[in-house]
Amino acid sequence: MDSTLTSPRPAGEARSLHRARRAAWGSFAGAVVDWYDFLLYGITAALVF
Repeated sequence: MDSTLTSPRPAGEARSLHRARRAAWGSFAGAVVDWYDFLLYGITAALVF
């Protein structure tokens, strides 16, 4: 029977990866909200003015 031993990631590395993913998702969400706002403003400006 063959087995492979792997060392677990250090706690700091896992935390850093979690923070990076959270920052990426936050950035993505902010961009989506920004573009949605831009779309609504564009439609409203075209209809009103």
